[in-house]
Amino acid sequence: MSPKLRLLIAEDHQLFRIGLRLLMSEWNEVELIGEAATGYEAIELATLHKPDLIIMDLGMPLLDGIEATKAIRKENPQVKVIVLTSHSDSRDISAALSAGATGYCLKDVDSERLRTAIQSVASGDVWLDARVAAHLMNTKVKPNLPKIELSSQEGYTQSFAPDDGPRLDADVVSPRELEVLALLVEGLSNKKIAERLFISPDTVKTHIRHIMEKLAAADRTDAAVKAVRNNLV
Repeated sequence: MSPKLRLLIAEDHQLFRIGLRLLMSEWNEVELIGEAATGYEAIELATLHKPDLIIMDLGMPLLDGIEATKAIRKENPQVKVIVLTSHSDSRDISAALSAGATGYCLKDVDSERLRTAIQSVASGDVWLDARVAAHLMNTKVKPNLPKIELSSQEGYTQSFAPDDGPRLDADVVSPRELEVLALLVEGLSNKKIAERLFISPDTVKTHIRHIMEKLAAADRTDAAVKAVRNNLV
């Protein structure tokens, strides 16, 4: 029997937390190890319990989910984060992905889709709600976007720009690699990408390796984030 996925919930609304707790109790493959109501609590519990995955709300008091995700991923880069929020603005999405989130779901997602998202992210894939992916595809992220100001409990502010870094041209990757990259951004697994493009999973792995090399990406998530930032897909 494979070990259970150790999961932490970070959500400030108590009723929504209770709903998630009850939902998780029905899933044999996960173990709920803690619940946080603020970004600071999420950081503290993540440091203490070292979960495999965190369900993270964005609009939490004191410290929001984006800053909490950045802090957690900096200290524990192996921890996966799925944003579960009502925010579908392209800047929130880009900021969350850039902070290190490897999944992004809207709060009206059905239980089985959320379960699939958790399983996909836990296995190393990127997961974006279909509506989120479509929103990103239809939104051109401009290089001169204003910085987002994120305030901390101590009163200082940090500036964060979703598209910091050099811009990339679409011709940096081949047409086939662009197809793979687009499906990667949608959150599809290697197997699903292979089925969609009628190629073998090994060929998909090769394409993803080449994509990561060409985009100087650390992993699949980083490649997906850079694709979104630079309007490659």
